[in-house]
Amino acid sequence: EKFAKAAVQLVHLNLTGCQIGGQGLRLILKALVDGESTENLLRLDLQNNNISLASDSFSYIGHFTNLRALDVSRNCFTLDTSAQAKIFRAGLAPLTSLQILSVAHNKIMDKGCKFVCDIVREHYPQLRILE
Repeated sequence: EKFAKAAVQLVHLNLTGCQIGGQGLRLILKALVDGESTENLLRLDLQNNNISLASDSFSYIGHFTNLRALDVSRNCFTLDTSAQAKIFRAGLAPLTSLQILSVAHNKIMDKGCKFVCDIVREHYPQLRILE
């Protein structure tokens, strides 16, 4: 709780390479949400953290509605099932200010790549960089 209250003015959170996994992601983001520290966060770097779409942890990202840059590269995303696609969409849907999205170096493959392109085309005309 102290962390969340101290993070009220946080604009950039870089957790690159911390290997927090899905459970760690859920705990950190939930603490920020519970501490009402969501409005100012503009950039979230989650590279190389062993995060998958097998749990609800990714959905907490949707609470950061002013987020402009999200980097989830080098994780364990596949987006090859409708359940994973649904979790990914739920996490991204509220991010109407998103301008940069990096999903590079995940195992997304053809089906997942098509899904990412479709969601970007349909919901994120303001997106400037997609990796």
